[in-house]
Amino acid sequence: MDALVPFVIVRGQNMLLQATQPVRPIQSRNPRIFKERLSLDSFTEDEVLQHCRLSKFAIQQLYDEIKENLDSKTQRSNAIPGMTKLIAVLHFLASGSFQYCIAGKLGFTQPTFSRILRQVVEAIGKISNQYVRFPYTADERAKIKEQFFNKFGMPLTVGLIDCTHIAILPPSASEQSYRNRKMFHSINVQVICGPDGEILDIVARYPGGTHDSFILNSSGIGNLFKTVYFNEDVLLGLDWPPRHMADKAKRSCMMIDNLSCSQGDNGYGLTTWLLTPYLFPRNEAHQKFNLAHRRTRSLIERVFGQWKSRFRCLDVTGGAMLYKPLLVGKIILACAVLHNLALLHKIPVEIASDLREPLDCANVWDSETNQPGNTKRDEIARNFFRH
Repeated sequence: MDALVPFVIVRGQNMLLQATQPVRPIQSRNPRIFKERLSLDSFTEDEVLQHCRLSKFAIQQLYDEIKENLDSKTQRSNAIPGMTKLIAVLHFLASGSFQYCIAGKLGFTQPTFSRILRQVVEAIGKISNQYVRFPYTADERAKIKEQFFNKFGMPLTVGLIDCTHIAILPPSASEQSYRNRKMFHSINVQVICGPDGEILDIVARYPGGTHDSFILNSSGIGNLFKTVYFNEDVLLGLDWPPRHMADKAKRSCMMIDNLSCSQGDNGYGLTTWLLTPYLFPRNEAHQKFNLAHRRTRSLIERVFGQWKSRFRCLDVTGGAMLYKPLLVGKIILACAVLHNLALLHKIPVEIASDLREPLDCANVWDSETNQPGNTKRDEIARNFFRH
C-alpha cells in the first residue's frame, strides 16, 4: 500500500478506508501588516506649513467641519483615520506630486489614495458656500466697495474678474474643445476676487477652448449683474492690453470707425456693470481712471500667482491633472476653499518663479463700441477722477 495515499480510520471497525479526497494540511494565515499611518501630531508646525500650506490650527478647524464625511463608518479595525485622509490630500494638492508618492509616505496604497482624494475634495466642496461666497446683500457689497476705494482708489467696485487655465489630460471624445490658445489642454476657470485677495466666486466646468465672455454670460453671477439687482455695482475686467496688442487695436479700431462696424469679442466687453480701461484716453480724467483700473486689476493676477504657488497641482509645472473634468472641477473648488481658509488664518505664501505665463487677452478693442457702457465709464471718470 502506497504510504503517500491518505487514509482515515472508521471508528468501530478494524479497518482502514481510503479517503475519496486528499486531506489538506491546515495552514496558518499570515497576519496582515499595516504601515504606520501618520497623524497631525507626527509633524512639526513648520513641516505642516511646508507640506500642506495650512497651519495645524487651520487643518484642525477644517477637519472638525468635514469629519462626518471623512471618518469611517465601519467597525473594522485599522480603518484610515479621517485626519490622515485630509493630510494626504492637502499634501497632494500642495505638491502636485504623484499619488503613489503621497500614499507611500502616509502608509497606504495608491488605489486607496485615489478613493480618498475624491472623498476629501467632495467633503470640502460641501462646505464651499461658507468660504467662497459672493456679497449678495447691500451691506456686504457696500463694505467691499469701500475697501476697494480705500485701497486702490477705484469706486463702485464689488469684484475683479478674470479667467485662468488649469492643465488637464483631456477626454478623448472632446479633446479639441479643451485645447486653449496656448495649444495645451485645460479647464478655463472664471474667478471673481475681493479686495483682500479672497475668492468670491468661481466657475470651473468649461473646457479651455471656451471664451471668457461666454463663461461670464452663462454664469449665475453674469445673469445677476444683467438685472437691476446689482444696478449700482460694477466688476473690473480685462487687464491693460500689452503694447503690441494696443498697436494692433489702434489699427483695427481705425478700420472699425471708417467702416462703421464692429469686430467679434473674444474677451470681456465693456458694459454698464463690467468696466474695462479706456483704450484711447482723451483727457486727464480718462488717464487717471486707467491708472486706478490697472492698479486695482493687478490684484487678481497676484491672487492667481498665490493660488497656484500655494497649490502646485493647479499649475502646469506641477503636471497636468490626470482626472476626468468633473473631478478636476471639484479639486479646483476645494483649492479655492483652502485658499480662502489660508487667508483667514493669515498664512503667507511666496509666488513661485516658475509658474506658467498667463494667456494674453484677445480682441480687446471692440469693447469701446458699447454706448451704455461708455456712458457709465465716462460718468465714473468725470465724478471721481476729474481732479
